[in-house]
Amino acid sequence: MKYTLLGSKRSPFVRTCRMFMINHNIDFNFQSVDFVNNKEDAQFVKEKTPINRVPVLFQNETAIFESRVILNTLTENHKIQKLTPKEENYLSVINSCTDAGVTLFLMRRDGFDMEKKSFFLERTKNRIPEGLKYLREWEKKLNPNNPSDWSIPAMSLYSFLYWAHQRELIDLNQYPDEISFIENFKSSKGVSETSF
Repeated sequence: MKYTLLGSKRSPFVRTCRMFMINHNIDFNFQSVDFVNNKEDAQFVKEKTPINRVPVLFQNETAIFESRVILNTLTENHKIQKLTPKEENYLSVINSCTDAGVTLFLMRRDGFDMEKKSFFLERTKNRIPEGLKYLREWEKKLNPNNPSDWSIPAMSLYSFLYWAHQRELIDLNQYPDEISFIENFKSSKGVSETSF
C-alpha cells in the first residue's frame, strides 16, 4: 500500500507521522509544503482538506485528515500495537501543548500583544507548562534502549519540544528533564531523517 503524506517539514504533527512511518518501515512519499509563507502552497492545502491543516495522508484515492486519525489508520492497516488508554491520555496532553504552541506562534507572528491581560491568552500559555508537568513522571521512565518506548506519544513529545524550542516558545533550559528526554532519544529511528 502506497501513501503520500502532505505537510510542512516544521509541523510537529507532520513530523510525528513521518517518524512513525519511518520507524515502522512504511513506504510513503512526502510532499512538503510551506503554507505559512507561500501563497500557492497555502491555496493547495486549502484545496486538499476542508479543515485547512496538515498533515493529510493520501491512501490511494482517500484523503485522511488530522495526525491522530492518520496514526490510528496506519496502526490498523499495518497491524501495529494500539495505544493503551493511558498512552492515549499522554498523547492528548501532548497534542494540547502543541495546539497551544501553534496558536501562540501564529498570534505572535500576526502581531498580537503577547503580554496583554487576556483570559484566553493566559489559559493558552499555561497549557504548555501544566501539560509538561503532567507528562514528566511517564517521560522520565522512557528507555531509549526499549523499542516499545519509542511510541507515538514519545515521538509526539519529541516533535513538540524540538519545534517549540526552535520557535522560541519555550526555553528548554528551564526544563532539564525534557532536555534529558531529547538527548536520550535523539538517535531514535526517524529523528535525523525528519530534522529541520
